[in-house]
Amino acid sequence: ITGAGVGTWDWNIPAGTVDVNDRFCTMLGYEPGSFGSDVRRFFDSLHPDDVKKVHDLVDAHFAGEGEFYRCDFRLRTVDGAYKWIHDAGRLIERDKKGRPLRMVGIHADINDRKLADEALHAHRQALRNLAAELSLTQEKERRQIADDLHDHIGQNLVLAKMKLGELNTLLPVQYSALIGQI
Repeated sequence: ITGAGVGTWDWNIPAGTVDVNDRFCTMLGYEPGSFGSDVRRFFDSLHPDDVKKVHDLVDAHFAGEGEFYRCDFRLRTVDGAYKWIHDAGRLIERDKKGRPLRMVGIHADINDRKLADEALHAHRQALRNLAAELSLTQEKERRQIADDLHDHIGQNLVLAKMKLGELNTLLPVQYSALIGQI
């Protein structure tokens, strides 16, 4: 646990208490032992967008769906910012009626990785946008060239053909083959 740099938690579900190690506290900016043991503090620290996902996954694990519970979410740090955490745990004790009693697990700080992933995603999206913009620009250029060919060069060629036809009628016959080639 120490070598992995992860925080640990041990949740007494009926009592609503959770024991955490010092790393759990320090990764969120708290002094060791100062996070408290009320499990509501953990749930209140969840990012609002992650609350439902965490509750749904915990409930599914309690219902026996999967041997382990795993979830990535954001937790509020001591300074009010949010940090990405990978949470993994397992229900280790039930009462005689099958109700959950105790669950243990770890918290791993994945904030740098998530921020790098988000930056990479943003860069990829920017590249896709640039590629789309380049494609549109190329298409506009093609249309402009086609318009120029049709409207200007095409008209000039028709006019040149007409003028050569006029010239052909004015010049002696020996020049007709040459004008025809032109």
